[in-house]
Amino acid sequence: MTRLRSILRLALLLAVVWLPATAGNAQAADWVARHGLTSAQYQSVFTDLVGKGYRLKVVSGYTSGGQERYAALWVKSAGPAWAARHGLSSSQYQAAFDDFAKKGYRLVQVSGHAYADQPRFAAIWEKSAGPAWVARHNLTAAQYQSTFDSLVRNGYRLRHVSGYTVKGQELYAAIWDRSSGPAWVARHRLTSSQYQQVFTDLTRKGYRLEVVSGYQVGGTDRYAALWEKRSGPLFAARHGIPGTAYQDVFDNFGYQGYEPVFVNAFASAGGARFNAVWENTTWRKANLDLIASKVDAYMRKHGVPGLSLAITKDGRLVYAAGFGVADKSTGEEVGPNHLFRVASVSKPITSVAIVRLVEQRRLSLGQKVFGPSSLLGARYPTPVNNTKIESITVRQLLQHVSGFTTAYGDPMFEQTSYTHHQLIKWALASKVPQNDAGKVYEYSNFGYSVLGRVIERVTGQSYETYVRSILGGIGVTRMAIAGNSVGERKPGEVVYYPSSAYNLNVRRLDAHGGWVATPIDLMRFMVRVDGLATKPDLVSASSYTAMTTKAGIKDKNGNDPSYAFGWAVGSGFQWHNGAMSGTLAVMARAPNGFGYAAAANTWPSGDKFAGELKQMLDQIVAGVTAWPTYDLF
Repeated sequence: MTRLRSILRLALLLAVVWLPATAGNAQAADWVARHGLTSAQYQSVFTDLVGKGYRLKVVSGYTSGGQERYAALWVKSAGPAWAARHGLSSSQYQAAFDDFAKKGYRLVQVSGHAYADQPRFAAIWEKSAGPAWVARHNLTAAQYQSTFDSLVRNGYRLRHVSGYTVKGQELYAAIWDRSSGPAWVARHRLTSSQYQQVFTDLTRKGYRLEVVSGYQVGGTDRYAALWEKRSGPLFAARHGIPGTAYQDVFDNFGYQGYEPVFVNAFASAGGARFNAVWENTTWRKANLDLIASKVDAYMRKHGVPGLSLAITKDGRLVYAAGFGVADKSTGEEVGPNHLFRVASVSKPITSVAIVRLVEQRRLSLGQKVFGPSSLLGARYPTPVNNTKIESITVRQLLQHVSGFTTAYGDPMFEQTSYTHHQLIKWALASKVPQNDAGKVYEYSNFGYSVLGRVIERVTGQSYETYVRSILGGIGVTRMAIAGNSVGERKPGEVVYYPSSAYNLNVRRLDAHGGWVATPIDLMRFMVRVDGLATKPDLVSASSYTAMTTKAGIKDKNGNDPSYAFGWAVGSGFQWHNGAMSGTLAVMARAPNGFGYAAAANTWPSGDKFAGELKQMLDQIVAGVTAWPTYDLF
């Protein structure tokens, strides 16, 4: 190891690393990546993709839970004839190697791993001419060092290395060729911290990571890697990613315009771990840095554990990312597909559901909600002390001008053990409106809860079921009404802070504040209700106009709240915020074709109504100088 270090130096990375990018805004390449595949599943995916014109670029065998698994990357591209094999024993691999060599194929990638205490191999060959080359496998550390030194002295350079452990012994498979090229560095047997240190040093000097292989020796994760000093697009890399976090990390890079160019998986004490390298030919470094710096500054200022955001341009999803942690106790990273409670961002969703029912003539905006021959009068008889409610219409509930008040407390956060039915009966009897309907604006969660019951009365379905049928039609399938406790979280939902966030009866908040969603899902919804021609809206043009025309009714202080049907409007914006214990969220259509959504897993005391969160997103939209032309929806 000492001699190898003196000849060549190499590094891996733990954090994202940026290098200067080439200009451009190209469409993402056609690629497919899979992991966790059994041998049979891998073969099935392989056969399907090859039939569609894909070629295997990288394959990595590993074990997880005692089972043999595969991770792989395919790219749809032209190239020379190629072949691949997997699940090979040492003798089978040698036989395949010899056979392909006779037919003019060159080994371009090999992955070694242990299964049933025996070495196993997966490999890729290409039929092409080239310089002299050498490949070896099942080399001990000493043999690898000796072979390495000898070949380097004779003008060979390392092209690929795979470290693996069989029965506690570390082994190596590697490929060299006698060719010229940029300066290069290789290292092996690095611990995670050593790898990080070398990686950081080499990237400062202009080296790019080409290959990284993980393996475990004596209970410690080790890494072997190869760098070249060359130019290229932005690249990012991660090593030692736990299997449980890999998909979120992968998605995070994908939604920022990165394409994978190398993947590797290995067995570790805590289960499978992954290494990967991505490149980005779409974004400029300065623009990605701007987004990251704005988000980081906001999170630091307000003590936000985790945050996710999504941005659209002209109806296209152009950026999404997660930042920070979804769960402090495990360190789970936030990905773009994590679900968050979105609090009052639920109100525009309820508004659209009501407007669609109006379009279908199943409901009218002027229809009375309580009293004789009304929508809910039979279920909720008018209390003798509260006859004012009989003048309330659907429109007035949408506009927060029903007369319902929070002067005596918000009923939605009281009597938390009550059902919807019990709460409404109690509130109608004890929360007498201060103002006549249609006279004064007063924001009312309770009013939107009543709208949820109107939807149930008209459709004969639960509020959640009916709204999810609308969302499903635009490809939003994971949005749901939240559970109340940590144990009732949906798959992929974050943890909220402080723990008092779980004292809420969130299920009962459904129509005014109960949804969980990803910011990407919120934007799938937003681009379908934004009045623009980029994607078909869920409501007609006339309904959109009605839905986004402010009521013009002032609050008790004489201020115009600029509120329409479940939307705040003005200055080219159509938006809504959401805030409650453990949650802060915002969703907006901004001017100039932009839209955005963001959610956090805490409610910052210094940003109670998401004003700074919205400002941060506006600064990002204004500051980025070039946006991708692709659509990540």
